[in-house]
Amino acid sequence: MALSATAIAGLTESVLGCVCAALAKTAVEVPGQPGCPERACIVPGAVAWDSCDDPCGEETGGQLAVSVARIFGSTHDGFPVEARTVQGVRGCAPPPVTAVELLVTLLRCAPTFTEKGCPPACDELTAAARILHTDMVTVSNALLCCLPATAPSSGAAGDS
Repeated sequence: MALSATAIAGLTESVLGCVCAALAKTAVEVPGQPGCPERACIVPGAVAWDSCDDPCGEETGGQLAVSVARIFGSTHDGFPVEARTVQGVRGCAPPPVTAVELLVTLLRCAPTFTEKGCPPACDELTAAARILHTDMVTVSNALLCCLPATAPSSGAAGDS
């Protein structure tokens, strides 16, 4: 069956909302962790890295963006590998499975050199790394919850 015209838009909106909710929840649970950025949007194409700080007085600086990298046909047996077979010359035969590769980008500011050219202090770098690592785990876990088919099957190695 062919995709509906709004299938990808619905998917990207769901992923954005789920990741943003997970970031907000983590901010409540982890002291010092910023929540979902005020600037959270679905973007066409590549993400512009232009909003890591808080230039407009928003509570949480940075940017969360979801975009589509590509859409391609796959098969039930080989998912998510791209199917390289021709589906049919006539009749508009869709592939057995349609895959959409999404990019989730979370931008946060990190310490940098001072006006005098001095590097940031180690404690500043450690705090930025802690935020980054927490963000990475939060986004990864959110996607496993948002997209249940991506979660490891029960009984797989490494399940707890």
